Amino acid sequence: MDTIENTSGEDKSELFITLLSEHERALLRYVLVMLPNVTDAEDILQESKLVMWRHFSKFEQGSNFKAWARKIIFNRILAFRKKKGKESNRFIFSDQFYEVIENNIDKNEEIRDSQNSTLLKCINKLPHHHKEMIHLRYNKGHEIEEVAQEVNKSVAASYKIIARVREILRDCVRIEGIMS
Repeated sequence: MDTIENTSGEDKSELFITLLSEHERALLRYVLVMLPNVTDAEDILQESKLVMWRHFSKFEQGSNFKAWARKIIFNRILAFRKKKGKESNRFIFSDQFYEVIENNIDKNEEIRDSQNSTLLKCINKLPHHHKEMIHLRYNKGHEIEEVAQEVNKSVAASYKIIARVREILRDCVRIEGIMS
């Protein structure tokens, strides 16, 4: 794979910002699992972003940005713990404990990504009017009364349709999960 050392400055900046924006929430969640103090987590994430930018020319284009970023963050967390550990007895877990947590996060994230992909496949199989109701209810967060109004159905009918669609999706996800 090619690193992005030869990429122009503007293209490099745009790519970095795009990749960081795409993964920023997941990276913040990751830091919060490792450092539950929000202020510390935000500081580490901010510091890690600067390190990522400084080393972005070494990033292999087409590889997993989130995994690359998390390695940088993990190293910043270990350095933070070491520094703070000398100042207080606040950190009671070993570095190995944090490594186990990181490995479990990876595994859980892969499972969640697979489940989300399967659910999306199943949603795409739905008729348009069912997709619309699911979108209104779960993506836009509308109350059932609002969904009913949007699709010109009664509230009772909307409850029944959404309940039926959820059963269809549940069965589809199970079947897809078995088949994959």
